[in-house]
Amino acid sequence: MNTRVVQRVIAADHPALDGHFPGNPVLPGVVLLCELLQAIRSVPDMDRAIGTEPVLVAVKFLAPVAAACCLQIELRLQPGALNFELRAGASVVAKGRYLALPEPAHAG
Repeated sequence: MNTRVVQRVIAADHPALDGHFPGNPVLPGVVLLCELLQAIRSVPDMDRAIGTEPVLVAVKFLAPVAAACCLQIELRLQPGALNFELRAGASVVAKGRYLALPEPAHAG
């Protein structure tokens, strides 16, 4: 099993926090998934595993992510899948799985 950990920092002034929610800003789930995908794309073997059209088969949002947060994104490549877990401090904030797609055959 191949495991990597990638850090992503959510800035206190991240534009997605504006208005979501006033007085208690939290990162929208779709932005959290974008941070995850950017983390995956930064690791070549993980990037290859999900291919150019990744298939997210499961995700659970377990806790809110606040501003000025450092995310620890653990990526675990297993046969047929790329599992992930996102942590903010000691809390797991999201987890899920992408399908690991086979490399396309090159015509030639």
